[in-house]
Amino acid sequence: MHASMDISGAIIYLSDGQAHGGEKVEIVLDYDSREQIEEIWAKVKKAGYEVKMEMEQQFWGAIYGRFVDADGVGWQLNYNIPK
Repeated sequence: MHASMDISGAIIYLSDGQAHGGEKVEIVLDYDSREQIEEIWAKVKKAGYEVKMEMEQQFWGAIYGRFVDADGVGWQLNYNIPK
């Protein structure tokens, strides 16, 4: 199942975790700048979370990465590169 929430103008997407290996839930965060996503990704790496997909430029025109936190929650980080 999928859902989205608008929290003060920030859209957060949620899905069940079964599609990506059984995490409890997957949370997708879209960022407004490359700097934002790189700052968060540095914190992810420093915390030692399990990286499922390294953050890098993807074929769909975004910077994207996936990880699982210490509680087993899957996170997807995305920044759509302006065209």
